[in-house]
Amino acid sequence: MTTDFKKIASVAERHFSVQGADRTDLFVNFLREILYLINGEGFLPCEVHFDEFQPGSLRAKIRGESFDTGKHKIHKEIKAVTYHQASVEQTRKGWKGRVICDV
Repeated sequence: MTTDFKKIASVAERHFSVQGADRTDLFVNFLREILYLINGEGFLPCEVHFDEFQPGSLRAKIRGESFDTGKHKIHKEIKAVTYHQASVEQTRKGWKGRVICDV
């Protein structure tokens, strides 16, 4: 699902934690949890705050709002987050992640 994030209000929040065997696994699991919030609960995120970030686990707070057909338009739906070519690396400017999604 792609939408205009500027149209998503920060009026509600969800909390969750994920685990992963390594950075890439943690990254993919984090994105899968967000995808579940979107597809499973109809919750559109616009902000992410990490409460805890450790090797192998993280806790996050996601702010956003419920999907509203009168306000939000879906351009493409993401079906799944995959491990295909997934990576996470530290650069001089910070962290960089790559993931391919099934649409």
